[in-house]
Amino acid sequence: MRQVCFITFLEGVRNRVLYAIFVFAIIIMFLSTIFSQFFMQDLGKVVADFNLGAMSLAGLLISFSVSVGLIAKDLDRRTIYFVLGRNISRRSYIFGKFAGLALLIICAYIIIFLLTHIPILLMKASIPAYFKNFSWSAYALAAFADLIKCIFLNTVIIFFSSFVTASFTTLVFSILIYIAGQSLAEVLSYVSSSETYSAIAGFLNIVKYIVPDFSSLDFKIVAANGIMPPAGIYFGSIAYALVYSAVLLILAGIIFERKEFP
Repeated sequence: MRQVCFITFLEGVRNRVLYAIFVFAIIIMFLSTIFSQFFMQDLGKVVADFNLGAMSLAGLLISFSVSVGLIAKDLDRRTIYFVLGRNISRRSYIFGKFAGLALLIICAYIIIFLLTHIPILLMKASIPAYFKNFSWSAYALAAFADLIKCIFLNTVIIFFSSFVTASFTTLVFSILIYIAGQSLAEVLSYVSSSETYSAIAGFLNIVKYIVPDFSSLDFKIVAANGIMPPAGIYFGSIAYALVYSAVLLILAGIIFERKEFP
């Protein structure tokens, strides 16, 4: 498992797409210092929201561009036979892949999180009056929740990869699940407020227990306003993501053990 984790991490680090994502995220971060000038009254809020958004976008790009194809590549290159031939069980292979991806994402988030300090510190030092409500603690908690969300998303990707051979199909499924999980709570809130959509609301109330609720880990707006998230809601969301991720990994391991390779 350690070997698979290490190889997966190295493979991700060597991926040129990863560095392109870093450059893209850095550009967005520094663009925040320009666009925020148009919102002087909410300068601190806009800068924080912009940088947290850049961090979240970078995490999504890493997940959908780097993570999706890792298992499919092993199958295409036949390297999976070599790995499994070294007394590594299929379940350990899945867990190792997850650990390697999680390590890659954690390292990427730490780097991006530190980089986001630069535009914020520059703006805060030059115009401190607009950053009175800014809270580094709230900002860090929002960033950590987004990290957990990204790792959560990667367990979904690994789950689909355990039984879907084509990486494009895995990508499509993962994107659809992410969109559903990110917007379901808002859609449910809207349809529940109207009697016209009562049937749809009933259906969505069932679906919400199946589709992963990624929106529960989105604390960007709260952090941008310098407000600490309620401890119960925050840690409850983290626990929910971790438990759901564990279940998906166990299922992925079981499915992958029974999968027939081409």
